[in-house]
Amino acid sequence: MRGSAAHRFNEKNRFLILAIGIIAVFLLLPGLIYVYAQSSSVQTLQTNIDQKKASIDRLKREISTYEQSIRLRQSQAASLSNQIAIINDQVQRLELSIKLTEEEIGETQMEIEQTQKLIAQYEQSLLLKRAELAANLRYLKQREGISEMFVLLVHDNLSEYYLDIKNIEQLQSSIAATVNEYDRVKKEAELKHEDLTTKQEQLVQLKSQLDEQQLQLGSQRSVKAQLLVDTRRSETKYTSLLESAKREQNAIEAEMSSIEKKLREEMQKGERSKKLQALGNTIFAWPVPQNTITAYFHDPDYPYRYIFEHPAIDIKAAYKTSVHAAANGYVGIAKDAGLGYSYVMLIHNDGYATVYGHLSKIYVRNDEFVTQGQVIGLSGGTPGTPGAGKLTTGPHLHFEIRQQGIPVNPLDYLP
Repeated sequence: MRGSAAHRFNEKNRFLILAIGIIAVFLLLPGLIYVYAQSSSVQTLQTNIDQKKASIDRLKREISTYEQSIRLRQSQAASLSNQIAIINDQVQRLELSIKLTEEEIGETQMEIEQTQKLIAQYEQSLLLKRAELAANLRYLKQREGISEMFVLLVHDNLSEYYLDIKNIEQLQSSIAATVNEYDRVKKEAELKHEDLTTKQEQLVQLKSQLDEQQLQLGSQRSVKAQLLVDTRRSETKYTSLLESAKREQNAIEAEMSSIEKKLREEMQKGERSKKLQALGNTIFAWPVPQNTITAYFHDPDYPYRYIFEHPAIDIKAAYKTSVHAAANGYVGIAKDAGLGYSYVMLIHNDGYATVYGHLSKIYVRNDEFVTQGQVIGLSGGTPGTPGAGKLTTGPHLHFEIRQQGIPVNPLDYLP
Protein backbone atom coordinates (compact mmCIF):
# COMPACT_ATOMS: atom_id res chain seq x y z
CA MET A 1 0.00 0.00 0.00
CA ARG A 2 2.76 2.38 0.96
CA GLY A 3 4.73 1.55 -2.18
CA SER A 4 1.65 2.17 -4.31
CA ALA A 5 1.02 5.57 -2.64
CA ALA A 6 4.67 6.53 -3.05
CA HIS A 7 4.49 5.48 -6.67
CA ARG A 8 1.42 7.63 -7.28
CA PHE A 9 2.95 10.58 -5.40
CA ASN A 10 6.19 10.39 -7.37
CA GLU A 11 4.25 10.02 -10.61
CA LYS A 12 2.22 13.10 -9.73
CA ASN A 13 5.39 15.06 -8.96
CA ARG A 14 6.96 13.95 -12.21
CA PHE A 15 3.82 14.97 -14.09
CA LEU A 16 3.81 18.42 -12.47
CA ILE A 17 7.48 18.93 -13.19
CA LEU A 18 6.98 17.79 -16.77
CA ALA A 19 4.00 20.15 -17.11
CA ILE A 20 6.06 23.02 -15.77
CA GLY A 21 8.79 22.16 -18.24
CA ILE A 22 6.36 22.15 -21.16
CA ILE A 23 4.87 25.47 -20.03
CA ALA A 24 8.36 26.93 -19.75
CA VAL A 25 9.23 25.78 -23.26
CA PHE A 26 6.12 27.34 -24.79
CA LEU A 27 6.20 30.52 -22.72
CA LEU A 28 9.87 31.20 -22.21
CA LEU A 29 11.64 29.98 -25.34
CA PRO A 30 10.15 32.52 -27.80
CA GLY A 31 10.86 35.26 -25.30
CA LEU A 32 14.43 34.11 -24.82
CA ILE A 33 14.92 34.10 -28.59
CA TYR A 34 13.48 37.63 -28.76
CA VAL A 35 15.72 38.87 -25.94
CA TYR A 36 18.77 37.37 -27.66
CA ALA A 37 17.85 39.03 -30.98
CA GLN A 38 17.33 42.39 -29.25
CA SER A 39 20.65 42.07 -27.43
CA SER A 40 22.41 41.47 -30.74
CA SER A 41 20.68 44.47 -32.32
CA VAL A 42 21.56 46.66 -29.30
CA GLN A 43 25.21 45.65 -29.61
CA THR A 44 25.25 46.53 -33.32
CA LEU A 45 23.79 49.95 -32.51
CA GLN A 46 26.41 50.45 -29.80
CA THR A 47 29.15 49.83 -32.38
CA ASN A 48 27.62 52.46 -34.67
CA ILE A 49 27.23 54.89 -31.74
CA ASP A 50 30.92 54.45 -30.87
CA GLN A 51 31.82 55.28 -34.48
CA LYS A 52 29.68 58.42 -34.30
CA LYS A 53 31.38 59.45 -31.06
CA ALA A 54 34.79 59.10 -32.73
CA SER A 55 33.62 61.27 -35.63
CA ILE A 56 32.24 63.86 -33.18
CA ASP A 57 35.56 64.01 -31.30
CA ARG A 58 37.43 64.52 -34.59
CA LEU A 59 35.11 67.37 -35.64
CA LYS A 60 35.49 69.04 -32.24
CA ARG A 61 39.28 69.02 -32.65
CA GLU A 62 38.99 70.59 -36.11
CA ILE A 63 36.59 73.26 -34.80
CA SER A 64 39.01 74.04 -31.98
CA THR A 65 41.77 74.65 -34.56
CA TYR A 66 39.63 77.21 -36.39
CA GLU A 67 38.66 78.89 -33.10
CA GLN A 68 42.32 79.37 -32.23
CA SER A 69 42.95 80.83 -35.68
CA ILE A 70 40.01 83.25 -35.31
CA ARG A 71 41.18 84.44 -31.89
CA LEU A 72 44.69 84.99 -33.22
CA ARG A 73 43.47 87.00 -36.22
CA GLN A 74 41.12 89.06 -34.02
CA SER A 75 44.11 90.14 -31.95
CA GLN A 76 45.91 91.41 -35.04
CA ALA A 77 45.57 94.77 -36.77
CA ALA A 78 42.30 95.48 -38.56
CA SER A 79 42.67 95.09 -42.31
CA LEU A 80 40.46 93.94 -45.14
CA SER A 81 42.55 90.84 -45.80
CA ASN A 82 42.55 89.96 -42.11
CA GLN A 83 38.78 90.52 -41.81
CA ILE A 84 38.11 88.34 -44.87
CA ALA A 85 40.36 85.65 -43.36
CA ILE A 86 38.41 85.86 -40.07
CA ILE A 87 35.09 85.52 -41.90
CA ASN A 88 36.46 82.59 -43.94
CA ASP A 89 37.56 80.87 -40.73
CA GLN A 90 34.16 81.55 -39.16
CA VAL A 91 32.42 80.10 -42.22
CA GLN A 92 34.63 77.00 -42.10
CA ARG A 93 33.99 76.62 -38.37
CA LEU A 94 30.23 76.97 -38.87
CA GLU A 95 30.28 74.37 -41.64
CA LEU A 96 32.10 72.00 -39.30
CA SER A 97 29.69 72.89 -36.49
CA ILE A 98 26.78 71.98 -38.76
CA LYS A 99 28.43 68.63 -39.53
CA LEU A 100 29.04 68.17 -35.81
CA THR A 101 25.40 68.85 -34.98
CA GLU A 102 24.29 66.47 -37.75
CA GLU A 103 26.55 63.78 -36.29
CA GLU A 104 25.17 64.48 -32.79
CA ILE A 105 21.64 64.21 -34.17
CA GLY A 106 22.55 60.87 -35.77
CA GLU A 107 24.12 59.68 -32.51
CA THR A 108 21.07 60.75 -30.50
CA GLN A 109 18.70 59.06 -32.95
CA MET A 110 20.66 55.81 -32.63
CA GLU A 111 20.72 56.15 -28.84
CA ILE A 112 16.93 56.63 -28.90
CA GLU A 113 16.55 53.48 -31.04
CA GLN A 114 18.92 51.61 -28.75
CA THR A 115 17.01 52.74 -25.67
CA GLN A 116 13.71 51.70 -27.25
CA LYS A 117 15.14 48.25 -27.96
CA LEU A 118 16.46 47.99 -24.40
CA ILE A 119 13.04 48.95 -23.06
CA ALA A 120 11.44 46.26 -25.24
CA GLN A 121 14.08 43.82 -24.02
CA TYR A 122 13.41 44.69 -20.38
CA GLU A 123 9.66 44.40 -20.90
CA GLN A 124 10.10 40.98 -22.51
CA SER A 125 12.33 39.95 -19.61
CA LEU A 126 9.56 41.00 -17.25
CA LEU A 127 7.13 38.73 -19.12
CA LEU A 128 9.60 35.86 -18.89
CA LYS A 129 10.05 36.40 -15.17
CA ARG A 130 6.29 36.47 -14.71
CA ALA A 131 5.89 33.23 -16.65
CA GLU A 132 8.68 31.57 -14.66
CA LEU A 133 7.16 32.82 -11.41
CA ALA A 134 3.67 31.63 -12.38
CA ALA A 135 4.91 28.13 -13.24
CA ASN A 136 6.81 27.75 -9.97
CA LEU A 137 3.93 29.11 -7.91
CA ARG A 138 1.55 26.72 -9.68
CA TYR A 139 3.71 23.79 -8.61
CA LEU A 140 3.85 25.06 -5.01
CA LYS A 141 0.09 25.45 -5.03
CA GLN A 142 -0.27 21.83 -6.05
CA ARG A 143 2.01 20.82 -3.20
CA GLU A 144 -0.06 22.80 -0.68
CA GLY A 145 -2.91 20.32 -1.16
CA ILE A 146 -0.76 17.44 0.11
CA SER A 147 -0.16 17.01 3.85
CA GLU A 148 3.37 16.74 5.18
CA MET A 149 2.42 13.47 6.93
CA PHE A 150 1.42 11.95 3.60
CA VAL A 151 4.66 13.15 2.01
CA LEU A 152 6.64 11.56 4.86
CA LEU A 153 4.73 8.29 4.58
CA VAL A 154 5.13 7.89 0.83
CA HIS A 155 8.90 8.13 0.95
CA ASP A 156 10.87 4.93 1.52
CA ASN A 157 13.31 6.64 3.88
CA LEU A 158 14.02 9.93 5.62
CA SER A 159 16.79 10.83 3.16
CA GLU A 160 14.32 10.96 0.30
CA TYR A 161 11.93 12.99 2.42
CA TYR A 162 14.59 15.55 3.39
CA LEU A 163 15.76 15.75 -0.24
CA ASP A 164 12.21 16.52 -1.30
CA ILE A 165 11.91 19.19 1.40
CA LYS A 166 15.26 20.66 0.30
CA ASN A 167 14.07 20.82 -3.31
CA ILE A 168 10.97 22.70 -2.20
CA GLU A 169 13.09 25.14 -0.19
CA GLN A 170 15.35 25.70 -3.19
CA LEU A 171 12.27 26.34 -5.33
CA GLN A 172 10.99 28.87 -2.80
CA SER A 173 14.41 30.52 -2.75
CA SER A 174 14.35 30.60 -6.56
CA ILE A 175 10.93 32.28 -6.46
CA ALA A 176 12.26 34.94 -4.08
CA ALA A 177 15.24 35.53 -6.38
CA THR A 178 12.90 35.79 -9.37
CA VAL A 179 10.79 38.38 -7.55
CA ASN A 180 13.92 40.42 -6.73
CA GLU A 181 15.14 40.15 -10.31
CA TYR A 182 11.70 41.21 -11.55
CA ASP A 183 11.86 44.32 -9.37
CA ARG A 184 15.36 45.13 -10.62
CA VAL A 185 14.44 44.75 -14.29
CA LYS A 186 11.29 46.83 -13.76
CA LYS A 187 13.34 49.67 -12.24
CA GLU A 188 15.82 49.45 -15.13
CA ALA A 189 12.93 49.73 -17.60
CA GLU A 190 11.57 52.80 -15.78
CA LEU A 191 15.01 54.44 -15.85
CA LYS A 192 15.31 53.72 -19.57
CA HIS A 193 11.93 55.35 -20.15
CA GLU A 194 13.21 58.49 -18.39
CA ASP A 195 16.43 58.31 -20.40
CA LEU A 196 14.39 58.02 -23.60
CA THR A 197 12.40 61.16 -22.76
CA THR A 198 15.63 63.09 -22.10
CA LYS A 199 17.17 61.96 -25.40
CA GLN A 200 14.05 62.91 -27.34
CA GLU A 201 14.21 66.41 -25.82
CA GLN A 202 17.91 66.60 -26.74
CA LEU A 203 17.05 65.65 -30.31
CA VAL A 204 14.54 68.52 -30.57
CA GLN A 205 17.14 70.96 -29.20
CA LEU A 206 19.82 69.71 -31.60
CA LYS A 207 17.51 70.12 -34.60
CA SER A 208 16.72 73.67 -33.48
CA GLN A 209 20.45 74.31 -33.03
CA LEU A 210 21.09 73.01 -36.55
CA ASP A 211 18.53 75.44 -38.00
CA GLU A 212 20.19 78.30 -36.11
CA GLN A 213 23.67 77.33 -37.32
CA GLN A 214 22.51 77.16 -40.93
CA LEU A 215 21.04 80.66 -40.62
CA GLN A 216 24.26 81.94 -39.07
CA LEU A 217 26.22 80.40 -41.93
CA GLY A 218 24.07 82.26 -44.44
CA SER A 219 24.55 85.46 -42.46
CA GLN A 220 28.35 85.08 -42.39
CA ARG A 221 28.45 84.52 -46.14
CA SER A 222 26.28 87.61 -46.63
CA VAL A 223 28.65 89.68 -44.46
CA LYS A 224 31.60 88.61 -46.59
CA ALA A 225 29.78 89.31 -49.87
CA GLN A 226 28.60 92.73 -48.71
CA LEU A 227 32.04 93.64 -47.39
CA LEU A 228 33.63 92.83 -50.73
CA VAL A 229 30.99 94.91 -52.53
CA ASP A 230 31.41 97.88 -50.17
CA THR A 231 35.22 97.91 -50.32
CA ARG A 232 35.76 96.56 -53.84
CA ARG A 233 38.71 94.67 -52.31
CA SER A 234 40.45 97.96 -51.52
CA GLU A 235 42.27 98.29 -48.18
CA THR A 236 41.92 102.07 -48.42
CA LYS A 237 38.16 101.87 -48.87
CA TYR A 238 37.96 99.33 -46.03
CA THR A 239 39.84 101.67 -43.69
CA SER A 240 37.52 104.51 -44.68
CA LEU A 241 34.49 102.30 -44.09
CA LEU A 242 35.74 101.37 -40.60
CA GLU A 243 36.38 104.97 -39.66
CA SER A 244 32.93 105.98 -40.86
CA ALA A 245 31.30 103.12 -38.94
CA LYS A 246 33.19 104.05 -35.77
CA ARG A 247 32.15 107.69 -36.03
CA GLU A 248 28.53 106.67 -36.59
CA GLN A 249 28.58 104.28 -33.62
CA ASN A 250 30.24 106.82 -31.30
CA ALA A 251 27.75 109.52 -32.35
CA ILE A 252 24.77 107.21 -31.74
CA GLU A 253 26.07 106.17 -28.31
CA ALA A 254 26.71 109.80 -27.31
CA GLU A 255 23.27 110.83 -28.56
CA MET A 256 21.46 108.09 -26.64
CA SER A 257 23.38 108.70 -23.41
CA SER A 258 22.90 112.46 -23.56
CA ILE A 259 19.19 112.37 -24.41
CA GLU A 260 18.36 109.68 -21.86
CA LYS A 261 20.17 111.54 -19.09
CA LYS A 262 18.48 114.82 -19.99
CA LEU A 263 15.01 113.29 -20.21
CA ARG A 264 15.33 111.46 -16.91
CA GLU A 265 16.34 114.68 -15.20
CA GLU A 266 13.38 116.49 -16.75
CA MET A 267 10.97 113.66 -15.91
CA GLN A 268 11.80 113.69 -12.22
CA LYS A 269 9.11 116.34 -12.00
CA GLY A 270 6.09 117.28 -14.03
CA GLU A 271 3.30 115.47 -15.85
CA ARG A 272 5.50 113.09 -17.85
CA SER A 273 6.96 111.66 -14.65
CA LYS A 274 3.48 110.93 -13.31
CA LYS A 275 2.43 109.26 -16.56
CA LEU A 276 5.56 107.10 -16.64
CA GLN A 277 5.16 106.08 -13.01
CA ALA A 278 1.52 105.19 -13.69
CA LEU A 279 2.71 102.59 -16.23
CA GLY A 280 4.01 100.47 -13.34
CA ASN A 281 7.09 98.28 -12.94
CA THR A 282 9.07 97.37 -16.03
CA ILE A 283 8.55 93.79 -17.21
CA PHE A 284 9.99 92.92 -20.62
CA ALA A 285 8.59 90.87 -23.51
CA TRP A 286 10.17 89.89 -26.84
CA PRO A 287 9.95 92.77 -29.36
CA VAL A 288 9.63 90.38 -32.31
CA PRO A 289 8.56 86.72 -32.30
CA GLN A 290 11.19 84.77 -30.33
CA ASN A 291 13.28 83.28 -33.08
CA THR A 292 16.93 82.75 -33.86
CA ILE A 293 19.54 84.97 -32.23
CA THR A 294 22.21 85.72 -34.82
CA ALA A 295 24.52 87.68 -32.50
CA TYR A 296 24.67 87.64 -28.71
CA PHE A 297 25.52 90.32 -26.15
CA HIS A 298 29.30 90.96 -26.34
CA ASP A 299 29.45 88.09 -28.83
CA PRO A 300 33.09 87.05 -29.38
CA ASP A 301 32.16 86.08 -32.95
CA TYR A 302 30.58 89.41 -33.84
CA PRO A 303 32.11 90.27 -37.24
CA TYR A 304 33.02 93.85 -36.28
CA ARG A 305 33.99 93.33 -32.67
CA TYR A 306 37.22 95.30 -33.11
CA ILE A 307 35.06 98.39 -33.80
CA PHE A 308 32.92 97.98 -30.66
CA GLU A 309 31.63 95.32 -28.30
CA HIS A 310 28.21 94.21 -29.48
CA PRO A 311 25.93 95.85 -26.82
CA ALA A 312 22.76 93.97 -27.80
CA ILE A 313 21.29 90.80 -29.19
CA ASP A 314 20.46 90.54 -32.88
CA ILE A 315 17.18 88.69 -33.40
CA LYS A 316 16.58 87.29 -36.86
CA ALA A 317 13.52 88.94 -38.36
CA ALA A 318 12.40 89.06 -41.98
CA TYR A 319 12.59 92.48 -43.62
CA LYS A 320 9.65 94.67 -42.48
CA THR A 321 8.61 92.47 -39.54
CA SER A 322 6.47 94.35 -36.99
CA VAL A 323 8.54 95.49 -34.00
CA HIS A 324 6.70 95.79 -30.67
CA ALA A 325 7.54 97.82 -27.56
CA ALA A 326 9.14 95.40 -25.10
CA ALA A 327 7.58 97.24 -22.15
CA ASN A 328 5.43 100.27 -21.30
CA GLY A 329 7.47 103.41 -21.79
CA TYR A 330 8.17 106.82 -23.23
CA VAL A 331 9.71 107.53 -26.65
CA GLY A 332 13.02 109.23 -25.96
CA ILE A 333 14.38 108.97 -29.52
CA ALA A 334 12.69 108.05 -32.78
CA LYS A 335 15.37 108.64 -35.38
CA ASP A 336 14.79 108.04 -39.08
CA ALA A 337 18.24 108.28 -40.68
CA GLY A 338 17.19 107.40 -44.21
CA LEU A 339 19.73 104.87 -45.50
CA GLY A 340 21.72 105.33 -42.30
CA TYR A 341 21.10 103.66 -38.94
CA SER A 342 17.49 104.26 -37.87
CA TYR A 343 16.41 103.40 -34.35
CA VAL A 344 13.99 104.01 -31.49
CA MET A 345 14.92 104.34 -27.81
CA LEU A 346 12.19 103.91 -25.19
CA ILE A 347 12.58 105.04 -21.59
CA HIS A 348 11.00 102.88 -18.90
CA ASN A 349 10.59 102.90 -15.13
CA ASP A 350 13.19 101.42 -12.76
CA GLY A 351 16.09 103.02 -14.67
CA TYR A 352 15.63 100.92 -17.82
CA ALA A 353 15.70 101.90 -21.49
CA THR A 354 15.39 99.79 -24.64
CA VAL A 355 16.83 100.36 -28.11
CA TYR A 356 15.42 98.96 -31.37
CA GLY A 357 17.94 99.28 -34.22
CA HIS A 358 17.98 98.93 -38.04
CA LEU A 359 14.33 99.96 -38.35
CA SER A 360 13.13 100.30 -41.94
CA LYS A 361 10.01 102.17 -40.79
CA ILE A 362 9.19 104.09 -37.59
CA TYR A 363 5.61 104.52 -36.36
CA VAL A 364 6.18 106.53 -33.16
CA ARG A 365 7.40 110.05 -32.41
CA ASN A 366 9.49 111.68 -29.70
CA ASP A 367 7.67 112.62 -26.49
CA GLU A 368 5.02 109.91 -26.93
CA PHE A 369 3.94 107.20 -24.48
CA VAL A 370 3.63 103.59 -25.68
CA THR A 371 2.31 100.40 -24.13
CA GLN A 372 3.90 96.97 -24.14
CA GLY A 373 3.18 95.16 -27.39
CA GLN A 374 2.41 98.32 -29.36
CA VAL A 375 3.92 98.28 -32.87
CA ILE A 376 6.59 100.98 -32.97
CA GLY A 377 8.08 100.22 -36.39
CA LEU A 378 9.25 97.63 -38.91
CA SER A 379 12.52 95.71 -38.84
CA GLY A 380 15.25 96.14 -41.43
CA GLY A 381 18.95 95.37 -41.49
CA THR A 382 19.10 94.29 -45.11
CA PRO A 383 22.23 95.92 -46.62
CA GLY A 384 21.47 99.00 -48.68
CA THR A 385 17.87 99.39 -47.46
CA PRO A 386 16.35 102.20 -45.32
CA GLY A 387 17.46 102.15 -41.69
CA ALA A 388 20.13 99.47 -42.14
CA GLY A 389 23.20 101.66 -41.66
CA LYS A 390 26.81 100.65 -42.32
CA LEU A 391 28.28 97.15 -41.89
CA THR A 392 24.93 95.48 -41.25
CA THR A 393 24.91 91.68 -41.16
CA GLY A 394 21.57 90.96 -42.82
CA PRO A 395 17.87 91.31 -41.90
CA HIS A 396 17.41 91.37 -38.13
CA LEU A 397 16.41 93.51 -35.16
CA HIS A 398 19.19 94.98 -33.01
CA PHE A 399 17.72 94.97 -29.48
CA GLU A 400 19.34 96.56 -26.42
CA ILE A 401 18.31 96.81 -22.78
CA ARG A 402 20.11 99.53 -20.85
CA GLN A 403 20.16 99.92 -17.07
CA GLN A 404 21.11 103.38 -15.77
CA GLY A 405 22.53 104.13 -19.22
CA ILE A 406 24.70 100.97 -19.37
CA PRO A 407 23.90 98.16 -21.86
CA VAL A 408 23.10 94.84 -20.16
CA ASN A 409 22.44 91.38 -21.56
CA PRO A 410 18.81 91.32 -22.77
CA LEU A 411 18.60 87.55 -22.31
CA ASP A 412 18.86 88.10 -18.56
CA TYR A 413 15.61 90.09 -18.66
CA LEU A 414 13.48 88.50 -21.37
CA PRO A 415 11.06 85.65 -20.51
